[in-house]
Amino acid sequence: MKLLTLLFLFFTFTAHAAQKPNILLIMVDDLGFSDLGCYGSEIETPHLDKLATNGLRMSQFYNTAKCHSSRVSLLTGRWCRQAGDESMRRAVTIPEVLAPAGYFTAMTGKWHLTKQPTDFGFQRYFGHLSGSTNYYTGDKTFQLNGKPWSVPKEGFYTTVANVDHAINFLGEARTEKKPWFLYIAFNAPHAPLQPMEVDYKKYLGRYDVGWDAIRAARVEKQKKIGLLPAELPIPPRPDHVRAWDKLTPDQRTWEAKRMTAYAALIDRIDQELGRLIADLEKANDLSNTLIVFVSDNGACPYDRSNTNIDKEPFSPDTKWTDSTGWAWARNSPFRYYKQNQFEGGIASPAILHWPAGLKTKAGTINNNPAHLVDVLPTFAAVAGASVPITFPGRDLTPLVGISLAPILAGETMTKRPPIHLLYGSDRGLRDGEWKLVSFQSQPWELYHIPTDRAETINVAAQHPEIVERMAKIWHDMSKDVLMSPAAEIKPVGIESTEHLHREWTKYDKTDSSNKKAKAKELKPFTPAADTAGPWEMKPNPKLPNVLILGDSISIGYTRDARAILQGKANVYRPMAPNNKQPANCGDTTIGLANIDAWLGQQKWDVIHFNWGLWDLCYRNPESKEQGNRDKVNGKLSTSPDDYRRNLEALIAKMKATGAKLIWASTTLVPEGEVGRIVGDDAKYNVIAAEVMKKHNIPVNDLHTTTKAFTPAMFVKPGDVHYTDEGSKALAKQVAEHISRALTKN
Repeated sequence: MKLLTLLFLFFTFTAHAAQKPNILLIMVDDLGFSDLGCYGSEIETPHLDKLATNGLRMSQFYNTAKCHSSRVSLLTGRWCRQAGDESMRRAVTIPEVLAPAGYFTAMTGKWHLTKQPTDFGFQRYFGHLSGSTNYYTGDKTFQLNGKPWSVPKEGFYTTVANVDHAINFLGEARTEKKPWFLYIAFNAPHAPLQPMEVDYKKYLGRYDVGWDAIRAARVEKQKKIGLLPAELPIPPRPDHVRAWDKLTPDQRTWEAKRMTAYAALIDRIDQELGRLIADLEKANDLSNTLIVFVSDNGACPYDRSNTNIDKEPFSPDTKWTDSTGWAWARNSPFRYYKQNQFEGGIASPAILHWPAGLKTKAGTINNNPAHLVDVLPTFAAVAGASVPITFPGRDLTPLVGISLAPILAGETMTKRPPIHLLYGSDRGLRDGEWKLVSFQSQPWELYHIPTDRAETINVAAQHPEIVERMAKIWHDMSKDVLMSPAAEIKPVGIESTEHLHREWTKYDKTDSSNKKAKAKELKPFTPAADTAGPWEMKPNPKLPNVLILGDSISIGYTRDARAILQGKANVYRPMAPNNKQPANCGDTTIGLANIDAWLGQQKWDVIHFNWGLWDLCYRNPESKEQGNRDKVNGKLSTSPDDYRRNLEALIAKMKATGAKLIWASTTLVPEGEVGRIVGDDAKYNVIAAEVMKKHNIPVNDLHTTTKAFTPAMFVKPGDVHYTDEGSKALAKQVAEHISRALTKN
């Protein structure tokens, strides 16, 4: 009898072990390395902490330092460029690998890539296609199973809705009696910082101590729980972050409120995951579900335009953005942030939980370096799925990720291939014990990770041979594996300059958080012909009002468009602070800083707008002049990803006026133009066209028009500005589009 019992238990265990595991993949947005309780935080995350206690934490798990590129690498097992960027045209995705192995595939949350999830193997999808969204009102990109979905006017909150739909999808999977793969991509804690009221009030007062104290406490906890070596050197507060006790009272109040909102957003993620885990337990799914939790990048430092900062953040109209000081604390103990390839940008909390399959001791902290590209190979291994080498409509490249199944089995991992790191001009390479990194293509820095994980001592000068070897690996991988464009793989600089970013918090300009920021003074860089008048006008109250927003090119055509539309419309454009000439609306960052002032209280019937030429300027960071452009030594003014995001934010502002919108594509960049690269204009126009199509905004294609211009219509060879003849031709086209919008019902 005893033998029969043992045999029964043996066969029962064997059958259970052979059962394909369910897979739950969770990605959060802009979460700092230390933002969970089990990674050092004071924020209450009991459900995630429990997964870590009963599962496995990784201390050296890397992302790409950026939202969309991390999503590409996560889904494809390839570097972002290699996979075809957002299009993923050179890759297959996790659901496309698992579905043929019998899996039900579903996703909820943020997509931020080309097309939508149902085009890439997900059988069910709920969420938003945009890179960020209002937590309470959402946006027009929400989809449900491939079709548009309207956000309810009341009772909606994205973090909650993502789990609501996830639970519904799991119910469908269980009905079909299939193993399931569920991917939840929370938009939290990405800005805008719009927590739920109950969560926000829970943390009021906790952050009055400031970021210096919070960071110190987090580092102490990280060392105590064994996440960091006790002897690890900790970098001091950087010069670009002001000491908490040096802030004004108003600044401290404002910053404490922002961190309170962050904590509340993270707390809510944990609460909703607790609800999902309870559903798994109720269905007896938890034991054989592999749960993987990661973040797309480190904390975000970009302190952009904040609105309604005198209100409570749980109002849908309140839009608070990120704080550089709190990003520094949230990334404890590391340096730098999202978009940088230092550990603060790329080190992610990573929790793995699988009672039926994980063979490591509960609560283990694994120190093997790993990356998002390893997720697909790992899932394929545990699911017994094959990764295809061909796929209809795509030109597949080889996987670069490796399976982490040996770690799950409690085995020792062999040496992995180098981890390539690239976003924009920020670069890095992790190869064994060594980390090579460059801040915005400045000289390579070298760090010995086992003794200096927080990157405090640059030993590049002591080990030039290692720098040379790793730099060659980085360049060879960039060229041969990623197929990166030439601009991204040119040699790094020779001399270092101060590590700064124009969107990091500027404390001298934030005296009071409760005052509406004034539009900053612009110093337009425009030829004299573009600012020639007359600019004064006497509006006719019986005529519709038209606003033209744009760069110096649009200044040139506004005067003629106004003349053509005389008697049909009042044509305005924003004026410079001196009120004597039009403002050059500059790049999208300047647009975001000034759009409220430019729109004013006027009722607009039509807004004709364009941004692009300033965004794709290469500006020398050492210059203090706004108009300085340097194609050789400069930095691209606005990355493609930020350009897309900024356009979305600007459109939201303009749509709120009720005006009909017309987008004017960026005009031609001629060969030899100083400060811009030929071809960038076309790339940025593709991005803009995608954004306009999503919002049903008609396009005035000035780019095609200017491609046909004769040399006589340019001010000089290689200049993007136009003679009177060129400006008049553009004005005629602009006026036609505006007239069409005015007459269209």
